[in-house]
Amino acid sequence: MSRQFTVDESLCIGCGLCHERAPENVEMLPGAATARVTQQPRNDEEEQDCEEAADYCPTGGIHETPADAEAGSSQGSDGPHPPKDLDAAAS
Repeated sequence: MSRQFTVDESLCIGCGLCHERAPENVEMLPGAATARVTQQPRNDEEEQDCEEAADYCPTGGIHETPADAEAGSSQGSDGPHPPKDLDAAAS
């Protein structure tokens, strides 16, 4: 499957709706405050479950990520990076 999903931990409130919708792919680990994607979708049904989990997320914290993003990571990026010309201007 080419679609991949991540949980934005800064938006996740730990309600567990995503795990209810996509139990094969998203987990709420015991004691964890946020959900995490543990397995990217392996078939059409799981892909649909993950899409539904994203749709049902009350905070919009589940995102589809590019296919080349790291599979299984809870966040798809290490954050925004300023353009290189801004770094030079700050010097």
